[in-house]
Amino acid sequence: MEALEHQSSISKVEKRKLNGDGCLLVTQRIRETRLMTTSQKIPFLTEILADDPIPLGKLAYFRERFRDRLYELVVEEFLKSGMTRAELARRISRKPEQVTRWLGAPGNWEIDTVSDMLLAICKAQPRIELDRLNDQRRSNRSRPDWQIDADDAAKQGSVSTSPSETTNTHVLEIQF
Repeated sequence: MEALEHQSSISKVEKRKLNGDGCLLVTQRIRETRLMTTSQKIPFLTEILADDPIPLGKLAYFRERFRDRLYELVVEEFLKSGMTRAELARRISRKPEQVTRWLGAPGNWEIDTVSDMLLAICKAQPRIELDRLNDQRRSNRSRPDWQIDADDAAKQGSVSTSPSETTNTHVLEIQF
């Protein structure tokens, strides 16, 4: 008996779909089941600043961020130097293919690799500084830094001259 009732209800739904009567019904059903989060998201650094284990996703985020910053530093200095990849390879006793792979994309470089490349490229070593996460003021920006144009930055007073612009040294700023 139930199977017969179920078949008749399916056939009614199928008939509605064929003649378009059921479209509004589906839309209403979707509206009724949508959920909206009203609670505030946990601030990004909260789990890191606590003494609990740091979630793997946050560890991965900061690893990748650091890796990208090292890569940008090395590539920026390499481009400024005018040196070729072959010259760099010769200076650090590596194959040119290896240097091409290193400069092609951020990777899991060893610390020795970064040191060797910077020493060969710009005859310098990076200055390492720490930016304590718990000392930072909370940002109330509505968009990432890279989207803020120069006028907005000047209004907010966040335009500053880094030491690397005024001296002949390059500072590796590690800011989170």
